Amino acid sequence: ERHNLITVRKGVSRGTRASRAANEIPVYGKVAAGMPIESGGYVMKTVSIPSGLFRKQPDYLLQVDGDSMVDELIFEGDLVAVKRSQIADPGEIVVAQVLTEEMSKAEMIRNGISSNGITLKKISVHLGQFRLKSCNRARNYAPFVLNPDRVKIEGTFLGVVRAVP
Repeated sequence: ERHNLITVRKGVSRGTRASRAANEIPVYGKVAAGMPIESGGYVMKTVSIPSGLFRKQPDYLLQVDGDSMVDELIFEGDLVAVKRSQIADPGEIVVAQVLTEEMSKAEMIRNGISSNGITLKKISVHLGQFRLKSCNRARNYAPFVLNPDRVKIEGTFLGVVRAVP
């Protein structure tokens, strides 16, 4: 409060608020935390995010649909902040578009993928292939193992915005 970073409303439960300026960040639809799904691709709404909440300024938000990232504390219904990027370091969580046009039926069946779409996964590279790994020990989802030409990285995960009921 002394440094003008928060304001405290006396006598009010949970009366602390950030004093920093906020940016309006667009929500572009859903991202699968599971099988890839088509994202809306249009602005559903905007959300006010305080400046400095994340190390980098997010370019957009996506609403999580699924439970494959719960061990990373990313839950269904959360909004994930994303920085546009076509590259990622191994171990980073990414928004990846899975491209099925060139996949054989056997490759699609092996990975359990039925259509194009975007998904939220932890990425790594093994033997020249991308591994898109879920983080849910309770469900033990198999990773997607895909050739690099079957995956397009759309952005890197910066953090979660969770609605408080």
